[in-house]
Amino acid sequence: MPNPRRLAVVSIVAVAALIVLAACAPAAHVRGAGSHHGGSSTVPGATASAPATAKPVALAPPKIRIPLTCNQIAPAAQVTSVLAAPEVLSNQEPTKNNSWLASDLEPYGYVQDGALVCQYETAASSDLTFYRAYVMPDASQALWAPYFAMQSAPSSFTISPSPFGANSYLICEGSYHELDCDLEDLIGSTWVSLYGYSDDGPVLTVAQAAARFTPLFTTAVTAIKNATIAEPAWTDPAATAVNLSTDYTSLDAALSTAVGQTVSIQSYEYGPEISESTDDALIPVRFDDYTDYIGSTDNLNIKVLPGGAWAWSAITAAASADPNYAPISGLGDKAIGFSMNGQNGNPYQVAVVVAKGHNVFSVEVDTTTATAAAGLLPAAKAAAGVLASDIGAS
Repeated sequence: MPNPRRLAVVSIVAVAALIVLAACAPAAHVRGAGSHHGGSSTVPGATASAPATAKPVALAPPKIRIPLTCNQIAPAAQVTSVLAAPEVLSNQEPTKNNSWLASDLEPYGYVQDGALVCQYETAASSDLTFYRAYVMPDASQALWAPYFAMQSAPSSFTISPSPFGANSYLICEGSYHELDCDLEDLIGSTWVSLYGYSDDGPVLTVAQAAARFTPLFTTAVTAIKNATIAEPAWTDPAATAVNLSTDYTSLDAALSTAVGQTVSIQSYEYGPEISESTDDALIPVRFDDYTDYIGSTDNLNIKVLPGGAWAWSAITAAASADPNYAPISGLGDKAIGFSMNGQNGNPYQVAVVVAKGHNVFSVEVDTTTATAAAGLLPAAKAAAGVLASDIGAS
């Protein structure tokens, strides 16, 4: 069963802010410097002026491409009824009171991919009840097929055949007062991932749990089947490949040399949830390094968003509210550093975010001890320096 504490669910508030940013930006267009033909108005003896040169127009940021609202695919009243707890749209991750950090690139990646993400939760921090809907356009069959094969193997929790058709699977549980159901469905080329969880639900059989969630899932599936995606996929025509090394052994060695301690990759992908399984399409290079360069519990997390330079102003605006925010010179084209309230049990955390060409990447370093915290920023900058020299300029 999916582990709710490891779900990576985008902040609806962050997405809304990015939608506003996208909506306010001028649409990108190309204007040629062609000549205008008409009657002559040249004064004899005057020098003809040179034709005007077209000025480059800023690239419009991406938009959410799913033409639906969260209330259309996940009505709050229906979510509340299914989970038997008052659910509201939230800007938190499923682990309560953990907001998205300013260095997290996932929310921008979701928008860049045109995905619609809706996260509901209860107000009580002690209640882990939540629901999330993730709808991603242009999901390739090549991406879906291995994921579907891995997930749809028969089990005592799988509803087979799925009531939502051949390209879907439904897996549920209602025992031990943990109620949860997960529907993964490929509708045309749109990948739909729906998941609800309660840590204080009734004890139900698998079939009873599925029956409880099916009307809620049907609402989303029906809405998506009736929707037409007209907004084209966003691209940055001036961007090229990221060119970050996929030789992780060599990358580990370079990072180890830079930070002065051993760096070794412990986890490349978190697992089966859609936000991770689509990383190779959405965020081609995103992995976690857990290191022992400042004790045995510290970790180094690196994320890269190819073509993500459009989000730089939003990232810096969010980061500027954090303590010790400051520009950093000598890394990429632009770089910032800041400290945060650490998560995942590590209270001391520093992040460096770098823009290079059309790409953005972040490096987070965190630790459990105050004595080790002084070394976090130098370590993050050293690791960022390795990436800045490795990532292509465009």
